[in-house]
Amino acid sequence: MIDYDKLEIAHKMTDKINFDLMIKIRIINNDYSFTAHLYDPKLLIGNMYYSVDSLINGLTEITHPKCKCGNALEIERTVCNECIEKAVASIKPNPKYELGQKVWHLFHEEIEEGIVEEVDYNDKRFLYSLSTGWWEEEQLYPSHQALIEAQIDYWKALLGEELEQDISFYCQPKFDNGSIDKCSESIRKHHELEDECTHESDGKYHLDPLPVKNKCIKCGEYYR
Repeated sequence: MIDYDKLEIAHKMTDKINFDLMIKIRIINNDYSFTAHLYDPKLLIGNMYYSVDSLINGLTEITHPKCKCGNALEIERTVCNECIEKAVASIKPNPKYELGQKVWHLFHEEIEEGIVEEVDYNDKRFLYSLSTGWWEEEQLYPSHQALIEAQIDYWKALLGEELEQDISFYCQPKFDNGSIDKCSESIRKHHELEDECTHESDGKYHLDPLPVKNKCIKCGEYYR
């Protein structure tokens, strides 16, 4: 016989998800056949069921879907939150510094040490919370010595830039009887006067050749 209590439950579940349900029952002598057509009017798809139990199981899968891992899913979701968190964790890089680790950084031009209190990963970068605030990974160092060495490298780089600027000079190629002076004479004069001439500006800003520069009234060289 048909379990009408279960059939009532099936109707309530169908109403909850706004599906259409058509049921056909045929009684033949002392036996019967059961056919149910469950139809989604939004997606225009449906399915057939041939017992009340199979109909309830089908409705349960729709109203209480499960992830591949077996966890229950929200309606219209195909992956559970736990699986999403695991997927994100698998592609997220590991932080350089861990909770409770001691690190060093510059704070108001002074070397400070602190303990990592919190680690946050946002916009593809790690941020670390110390007693002095939040810091990016490249601002922290694993030891006092590592910070000092990084500062020395930084100062060397700055010094190298200053030295490069000190020895730079400019020359302007000139056309002379159809040939081009490729600055060889200017280079020779520069080396000869490198240790002798203390440039003195002619008091004008020269735009040609760019960039803007001064011209020495002693040796005739352009300089910045």
